[in-house]
Amino acid sequence: MPYQQRLAIANDVSEIAPLWEKFAHDRAQINPSMKIKPNFDFRRYVEYQLKKKDRYCFILEHYPQENSENKTIVGFLYTYIYDESPPPNLSSELLAEIELQTPFLPRKVGSVLGLYVVEKHRGIGIKILIESALKKAEELGITDLDLLISEDQISLQHILEKKYDFTKSGVQFVKHYV
Repeated sequence: MPYQQRLAIANDVSEIAPLWEKFAHDRAQINPSMKIKPNFDFRRYVEYQLKKKDRYCFILEHYPQENSENKTIVGFLYTYIYDESPPPNLSSELLAEIELQTPFLPRKVGSVLGLYVVEKHRGIGIKILIESALKKAEELGITDLDLLISEDQISLQHILEKKYDFTKSGVQFVKHYV
């Protein structure tokens, strides 16, 4: 099999950083309100993100030849987990205040920060990464997995809806000033 998925480790930073930078530039081209900071250090950003305990970075490795040790990271799916439930030891006063903040039941959410696969590996690569994230979400007892997809990625939207039973929950509009 020419592809393998695994969770990223600190040694992967130098290969993930240029992919994350490409992802950010692609996103910035589509959404004019998302401007990349000049001279942003994507390597340090990836290092920082990998150290956080509520984050998971699934990477996709490609092995160009069978039984080869040579591999290249060609994609990532990066998600963070948050629980909307209030901590169990809150005072009744704080609990009452939290109850007024939202009419919705709390969820345990996996929110995808980024999904990027080098173009020639996208077909199978995106499927491998999504299936890995879904499996981890099930292991962690996630109630919802949120994935923001650009408007121009019609084929990915179709795959998410038809193959993985994601529901299109909204359309984001942006009006950028300046």
